[in-house]
Amino acid sequence: MQEIRVVYNFKAGQEKVFAGLSDHVSFLSTSRIHCVMKRTGAPDPNGNGAVRVVRNGKLCFEEEISAFNAPHSYQYRIISLRGPFNLKLPLHHEFGHLELHRLDQETQLVWTSRFYFSVPLINRWIEKKLGHSISATFLFFLKRLEVRLADASGRA
Repeated sequence: MQEIRVVYNFKAGQEKVFAGLSDHVSFLSTSRIHCVMKRTGAPDPNGNGAVRVVRNGKLCFEEEISAFNAPHSYQYRIISLRGPFNLKLPLHHEFGHLELHRLDQETQLVWTSRFYFSVPLINRWIEKKLGHSISATFLFFLKRLEVRLADASGRA
């Protein structure tokens, strides 16, 4: 079992940070990574029940939002991971949880994700490699969001 935990402090208000994090398509899309909504949530389109598909090269994650408490937290679960040739990979995702807290003039995000691979002998190695890669990618998204929020507040 691999658990990833990333803590990041934003110099923006909690509502703005949550809005940026929960705008799945904008938050998770780059020139190489594409996110589309397969199903909208209710009552918020990005909320509970929403299903997003995130494609990065030959990897394709399908994730469902399982809890949505704006502007405090949301939880999701990877329901499918496919690799080359659309092969289903043996990932078992327990949860991903994003929680925001107000700290003085900042908003602290705590992101936790727990998963395991059911591949005998090399599962721990795969989990560790994937954990490092996912953490680095998520940190990239957070830094990019912080720049976007700063740019938006500078224009306001």
